[in-house]
Amino acid sequence: MKMVGQKEPVSESDINKLENTLGLKLPPIYRNFLLKYNGGEPIPDGLQVGRFD
Repeated sequence: MKMVGQKEPVSESDINKLENTLGLKLPPIYRNFLLKYNGGEPIPDGLQVGRFD
C-alpha cells in the first residue's frame, strides 16, 4: 500500500497541543499514523475480500 496526498509532517509537540486542546489522548496507533503520514489516502483505497455465501 502506498500513501498519497500527505500534508507537512507533524511533531510530537503538535500532537500534544492538539490533545490538550481537545482534552483527550489520541490512541498510539493514530499518533504514529499522524507522525508518519499526517493524513493522505492509501492507494489502492479498498480491500478485496472473499465471496460470502
